[in-house]
Order: sequence, then structure tokens, then C-alpha cells
Amino acid sequence: MRVACLLKVATAGALLLSLSVLAPQLTGRPSPPLTQGQQQGAPQANTRQKQKFEGKIVRASDRLILEDKADKVIYQLDDQQLAQLFEGKEVKVTGSLDPESNTISISDIALSNTKPSA
Repeated sequence: MRVACLLKVATAGALLLSLSVLAPQLTGRPSPPLTQGQQQGAPQANTRQKQKFEGKIVRASDRLILEDKADKVIYQLDDQQLAQLFEGKEVKVTGSLDPESNTISISDIALSNTKPSA
């Protein structure tokens, strides 16, 4: 699902870049100069940094969420199938946070070591 989304974003970006290059030929007007990121072919898609989150995966209505009791925050999780494997467990999640929807795009998830070692 994420690959399909990234492919759509990349395709749309390539189309927009192509149109901006072809616009002068079609309209007879000069195109604006490319930004440094466009010149180097930098990806325009998700540029958020990966972060680490800890908490318990719990069910809220029909969705699984990450409940971080230490920071008193609840995060939505993008990969419900992966999260289902850890339902009811304390976990460490690595991923990118979308601040608008408060959703973590999971790149890695593992059980937390909540028991103190003796």
C-alpha cells in the first residue's frame, strides 16, 4: 500500500516536472528556473524523519492505536495488519509521524523489554 502511494506521488511529481519543462514550448512563455531540489531530482514525497515511539497497542473502536502513557499521547497506526500482531503488548515503534493526522507510518515494530533485568 505504501509502495503504491509512493509510486503515485513519484509519477505525479514526474508529470508536473515534465509539464513545467514542456510549458514554454506549448505556450511560448519561458518557464521559471528550477529549484535546487528539482535540479538534483530530490524526492518531493515524504521527507519526515523517523522517530521512536513506545507504548501499548490497544483497540479503540475498530482501529488499533499506540497508547503512550508516559507522554499521555495516542497515535494512529498506518499498518493495522502489522499492529494486530502486537495487540495488547508493550512495543517500540520506529516510524515517521504525520503531525496533521497524528499517524505513525510504521517502518519497524518490536516488543518492548518492560521487565527489569535482575
